[in-house]
Amino acid sequence: MIFLSPQFLHALWLAPAIGVLALWGLAARRAAVRRFYGPAAGRPWAPLPSRARHILAAVLLAGSFAMLAVALARPAHSPVPRQVQQMGRDVVFAVDVSRSMLAEDARPNRLERAKFMVRDVLEACEGDRVGLIAFAGTAVVKCPMTTDYAFASMAVDALGPDSVGRGGTALGEAVRAALALLGEDADRTSADIYLLTDGEDHESMPVEAAMEAARAGVRIVAVGIGSDYGAPVPADVAGAGQRGAPAPRFIEHAGQRVQSRMNSGVLRQMAEATTGGVYIEAGVGHLELDRVYRLLRRDAQKRQIDSAESYRYAEAFQYPLGAAILFALLALAAERARLGWPRARMPGRVPVAAALLALAMLGGLSPVARAQSLAARLAESNAAMAAGRPGEAIALLEAAAQKFPDSPEVAYNRGCAQLSLDQRAEAEASFRAADELAVTRPSARETAARARYNLGLMEAQRAAQQAHNDPQAAMESLAKAERWFRNARPDLTGEARDAAARNIEQVQSAREVIRRAIEEQKRREEQQQQQQSQSQQGQGQGQGQGGGQPGQPQQGGEEQQQQPTPEQQAAQDLADLARDQEAAASESGAAARDAQSDAERRRQRAEELGQMQDEISKRSEAAEEQLRKAAEGQKGESNAQRARERLEQAREAQRRAEEQLRQGDTAGAEQSQQKAAEHLRDAARAAAGIDGQPTEPAEQEPAQQADGRPQHAFDATAASILDREAREREAIRRFLKAQQRARPPAVERDW
Repeated sequence: MIFLSPQFLHALWLAPAIGVLALWGLAARRAAVRRFYGPAAGRPWAPLPSRARHILAAVLLAGSFAMLAVALARPAHSPVPRQVQQMGRDVVFAVDVSRSMLAEDARPNRLERAKFMVRDVLEACEGDRVGLIAFAGTAVVKCPMTTDYAFASMAVDALGPDSVGRGGTALGEAVRAALALLGEDADRTSADIYLLTDGEDHESMPVEAAMEAARAGVRIVAVGIGSDYGAPVPADVAGAGQRGAPAPRFIEHAGQRVQSRMNSGVLRQMAEATTGGVYIEAGVGHLELDRVYRLLRRDAQKRQIDSAESYRYAEAFQYPLGAAILFALLALAAERARLGWPRARMPGRVPVAAALLALAMLGGLSPVARAQSLAARLAESNAAMAAGRPGEAIALLEAAAQKFPDSPEVAYNRGCAQLSLDQRAEAEASFRAADELAVTRPSARETAARARYNLGLMEAQRAAQQAHNDPQAAMESLAKAERWFRNARPDLTGEARDAAARNIEQVQSAREVIRRAIEEQKRREEQQQQQQSQSQQGQGQGQGQGGGQPGQPQQGGEEQQQQPTPEQQAAQDLADLARDQEAAASESGAAARDAQSDAERRRQRAEELGQMQDEISKRSEAAEEQLRKAAEGQKGESNAQRARERLEQAREAQRRAEEQLRQGDTAGAEQSQQKAAEHLRDAARAAAGIDGQPTEPAEQEPAQQADGRPQHAFDATAASILDREAREREAIRRFLKAQQRARPPAVERDW
């Protein structure tokens, strides 16, 4: 026999003390009786407490306490051996420690941001083996495969530019070192390589190394850190990125500071080369890599990391517990008995005390029986739901609510069943009831959190129905949904907590899209009112000028309709450029996703795309010259001047795209071209005078058509507005469709 909680055996030292205290109490009572009765003490009318009975009561009390301590120590016997296996994955973190990682476009710098992410994952690890590799011009193992996360975290803290002796960046060497660390005989199909870098590589054939990992069954999770516009590389390693450090000196080449930019193209290719690989662009912001780790680990294949033999025992605490209760009853009977009392009265007191103690024991056991009854009813309703009979489940839960009106679990399950029948009002009432009932039940906090989560889903689904007819009401519903999700998230666990965080982000994105759509609608209404007002003024001027000379055309009408102003022509050209630039971005994206082509074909395709981009850039230069001429002689801030500012931003993105295409980075070029297309559309809107900034009213009168109505400045711009609205509506539709597909989480256990 062993004790599963042996620490309680130390309480046995208190048993003799309890016996001594009981004997001291006996002596004190006898002395009090003698003082009160004096010489008559001990007579039949003044009996003294029995010394023998009190000694017996003291011994029984000490024995009861000793048996209670033994019961708390949980005696057990008959061990049954069983094998316990620890399942998990092998995770290798490869962290870039080259000098370019000291660039401070990510705060405090790229390397420190990468270390933050790795530490977050280590805190979230759930039995996986982890390893750490630092790489620059070569790769060095800093932590072998281990489950000692504290040691791994110390190794992460020690990472710095001096962790590797050779400078440069060799992504391929990092992947090959990770494969070697995983071992030849290991089950690599349950292994991941987390590659944290800015993506710069110095001819280490990273894509080929990723293909080696793919053949071994290893998944690569590539995390890109840094910005597209880049940042200078500090020359001083000491103090880089630390608060209070002196202003750094930067590496220069040919008198120019060296700019380090994130190369997302090669990282994306490495991730896509492996089965299930993922590329994540952290940029310069904060990335919850621990959340990514949990999501990727959830459905991934796991292997046996460790095993141990444990034993299951048959517990025997009930025997010393029964002895403790029996000794307590006997001590109570012995202490209450009095010498000289009628014998008929003594037995009556012992059953009363025993009955009271038995009732107390029954009262202590009643919650257990109540919980068993509630669990049985919930299990019955769950079985009905699993069999596809939600109506029957609702009836069973209604009956359970009559017997257990304060149970949040009954209210929650009833809400789930009602929601499956699309009884939305009833389900909302049930979920709210579950949330309120759980206030006094700390053990039901997760049930209340799930109820709040479902209320958030219902509000998001309500927003789906309101989005097109009443956007303002949809905004309010989404705000309520966000509040429900935020209130639910702290008490949720595991995947449900991550789902709540994702829903918060999606709701915020949908609110922003709807807000922009509402503002755009208001802007269009204001423009229509202005056009109507100008139309009325134009008609009055036309009648005043042509009324005295019938048969003569109104002045300037036909000419203005046939010959647009330079700004209108520039707006048309810019709109055409935006469409062509977006088409070029689509071509670059298709080339980036074509992982089947060989290296020579990808190089030729990049050259073709570069020629296409050069042509668009030349047309942009011509448009810029046209806007410059249109802006000459105009006072104040004109449409052409505002368009030139936006066109300058587009030209900068185009130059970046040309450089990326020369390097073969079609994925990065796609992003730059998309940004250039956005700036070109903004320039077209500005040139057309509908960018939300009014022009100087005294400088230019609105163009008049032959019938006196204001000429529409730029029909193509209206088309671009409609295109943008269509994209925004599509984003809303995707979000709301995802919310409509969402269902309340199933009851995972019988409460």
